[in-house]
Amino acid sequence: MMMPVFAIVKKDMRAFLTSPMFYTLLGLCVLLWSIFFSIDMYNFIAESFRQSSGKAETGLNVHQNLISNYIVLVHYVLVFIIAAFTIKFFTEEKRVKTFSLLLSSPLASWQLVLAKLMVGACVLILLLAVSAVLPLSLGFFVH
Repeated sequence: MMMPVFAIVKKDMRAFLTSPMFYTLLGLCVLLWSIFFSIDMYNFIAESFRQSSGKAETGLNVHQNLISNYIVLVHYVLVFIIAAFTIKFFTEEKRVKTFSLLLSSPLASWQLVLAKLMVGACVLILLLAVSAVLPLSLGFFVH
């Protein structure tokens, strides 16, 4: 019952991971996340120096100043990226002319939707894993 769903997931993931659009959007995400994380890191270090000289008004908190800002940024970027990927899932089927073939297959419509949803979830997990690299790298620098 689930084997056709997994076959579609496997086919779509293979097509997706060999697509230049995926790597372009992934690179754009990493570039945006890296730039803004670096800016937040620079601001945090500058505030740390101000605090050590007694000129800062508030205390520093790595979680509040770096991680939460980064998570908010990741969410904003993912809203647009997920929308782009979702559109690509179905337009790619129509472009290759396999959408009508999928609709006329012995699959139920819920199985087709479930397969596309699973591909989207796999791509989201992959993007979240890539976005976790920068905050996890802080563990090397914190005592």
